[in-house]
Amino acid sequence: MNNGIEIKSYSDYESVINSFEQVLNNITDIFDKQDNEMKKINKTEVWTSITQEELCNKYNELSKQYEGIKLSLENYINFMKNTLNNYKEAEKSLNNSLNQNTDNLDVN
Repeated sequence: MNNGIEIKSYSDYESVINSFEQVLNNITDIFDKQDNEMKKINKTEVWTSITQEELCNKYNELSKQYEGIKLSLENYINFMKNTLNNYKEAEKSLNNSLNQNTDNLDVN
Protein backbone atom coordinates (compact mmCIF):
# COMPACT_ATOMS: atom_id res chain seq x y z
CA MET A 1 0.00 0.00 0.00
CA ASN A 2 1.50 3.30 -1.13
CA ASN A 3 -0.01 6.50 0.24
CA GLY A 4 2.51 8.72 -1.55
CA ILE A 5 1.89 11.09 -4.40
CA GLU A 6 2.26 9.57 -7.83
CA ILE A 7 3.66 11.97 -10.39
CA LYS A 8 3.31 10.98 -14.02
CA SER A 9 3.52 14.33 -15.77
CA TYR A 10 4.78 17.86 -15.47
CA SER A 11 1.27 19.00 -14.61
CA ASP A 12 1.18 16.51 -11.71
CA TYR A 13 4.44 17.97 -10.45
CA GLU A 14 3.11 21.50 -10.86
CA SER A 15 0.05 20.51 -8.84
CA VAL A 16 2.30 19.35 -6.01
CA ILE A 17 4.16 22.67 -6.13
CA ASN A 18 0.84 24.52 -6.02
CA SER A 19 -0.21 22.44 -3.02
CA PHE A 20 2.97 23.36 -1.15
CA GLU A 21 2.44 27.03 -2.02
CA GLN A 22 -1.10 26.80 -0.65
CA VAL A 23 0.18 25.20 2.55
CA LEU A 24 2.69 28.02 2.92
CA ASN A 25 -0.06 30.60 2.38
CA ASN A 26 -2.29 28.87 4.93
CA ILE A 27 0.49 28.71 7.52
CA THR A 28 1.25 32.38 6.93
CA ASP A 29 -2.42 33.33 7.34
CA ILE A 30 -2.75 31.29 10.52
CA PHE A 31 0.42 32.75 11.99
CA ASP A 32 -0.56 36.32 11.09
CA LYS A 33 -4.00 35.94 12.68
CA GLN A 34 -2.60 34.28 15.79
CA ASP A 35 0.15 36.87 16.06
CA ASN A 36 -2.41 39.66 15.94
CA GLU A 37 -4.50 37.97 18.65
CA MET A 38 -1.47 37.49 20.89
CA LYS A 39 -0.50 41.13 20.47
CA LYS A 40 -3.99 42.12 21.59
CA ILE A 41 -3.71 39.90 24.66
CA ASN A 42 -0.32 41.38 25.53
CA LYS A 43 -1.41 45.00 25.07
CA THR A 44 -4.67 45.00 26.97
CA GLU A 45 -5.52 44.73 30.62
CA VAL A 46 -8.46 42.48 29.74
CA TRP A 47 -6.71 39.34 30.84
CA THR A 48 -3.77 39.61 33.19
CA SER A 49 -2.69 36.51 35.03
CA ILE A 50 0.07 33.96 35.36
CA THR A 51 -1.71 31.83 32.75
CA GLN A 52 -1.82 34.75 30.32
CA GLU A 53 1.90 35.33 30.84
CA GLU A 54 2.71 31.62 30.38
CA LEU A 55 0.57 31.45 27.24
CA CYS A 56 2.29 34.50 25.78
CA ASN A 57 5.74 33.16 26.65
CA LYS A 58 4.98 29.80 25.03
CA TYR A 59 3.59 31.52 21.97
CA ASN A 60 6.69 33.72 21.72
CA GLU A 61 8.90 30.62 21.79
CA LEU A 62 6.79 28.92 19.14
CA SER A 63 6.64 32.01 16.96
CA LYS A 64 10.46 32.05 16.79
CA GLN A 65 10.20 28.82 14.81
CA TYR A 66 7.83 30.30 12.24
CA GLU A 67 10.50 32.00 10.12
CA GLY A 68 12.48 28.76 9.92
CA ILE A 69 9.40 26.80 8.89
CA LYS A 70 8.48 29.44 6.31
CA LEU A 71 12.02 29.54 4.93
CA SER A 72 12.18 25.74 4.71
CA LEU A 73 8.93 25.62 2.75
CA GLU A 74 10.01 28.47 0.47
CA ASN A 75 13.35 26.76 -0.19
CA TYR A 76 11.66 23.44 -0.94
CA ILE A 77 9.16 25.11 -3.27
CA ASN A 78 12.01 26.86 -5.10
CA PHE A 79 13.92 23.57 -5.30
CA MET A 80 10.87 21.87 -6.82
CA LYS A 81 10.38 24.69 -9.33
CA ASN A 82 14.06 24.60 -10.33
CA THR A 83 13.95 20.82 -10.66
CA LEU A 84 10.90 21.04 -12.90
CA ASN A 85 12.51 23.73 -15.06
CA ASN A 86 15.72 21.69 -15.32
CA TYR A 87 13.80 18.61 -16.43
CA LYS A 88 11.87 20.61 -19.00
CA GLU A 89 15.08 22.15 -20.35
CA ALA A 90 16.80 18.74 -20.48
CA GLU A 91 13.85 17.22 -22.30
CA LYS A 92 13.80 20.12 -24.76
CA SER A 93 17.53 19.75 -25.38
CA LEU A 94 17.21 16.00 -25.89
CA ASN A 95 14.31 16.48 -28.30
CA ASN A 96 16.29 19.07 -30.26
CA SER A 97 19.28 16.72 -30.48
CA LEU A 98 17.04 13.85 -31.51
CA ASN A 99 15.40 15.96 -34.21
CA GLN A 100 18.79 17.10 -35.53
CA ASN A 101 20.11 13.54 -35.58
CA THR A 102 16.93 12.31 -37.26
CA ASP A 103 17.29 14.98 -39.95
CA ASN A 104 20.87 13.88 -40.55
CA LEU A 105 20.01 10.21 -41.03
CA ASP A 106 20.34 8.88 -44.54
CA VAL A 107 17.61 6.28 -44.83
CA ASN A 108 17.33 4.33 -48.09
